[in-house]
Amino acid sequence: MAATKSPIVFIGVGEHIHDLERFEPQAFVGKLLGRGDISGLVEKVKDMNLDQNKNLIKNLQEGARA
Repeated sequence: MAATKSPIVFIGVGEHIHDLERFEPQAFVGKLLGRGDISGLVEKVKDMNLDQNKNLIKNLQEGARA
């Protein structure tokens, strides 16, 4: 970045092309410090489309009671 003066847009989190994530400085530093990534968790939950998967919600609720 310093040499080209271009921003960091993506960061590799694995060995494959699908292991690229959008670079978010606060989330990145939080992961480094072991605090987790709340915004990433919220995004993953949204991607699960829980409102459209009633069986998954039922299974999660039953698992929480066990």
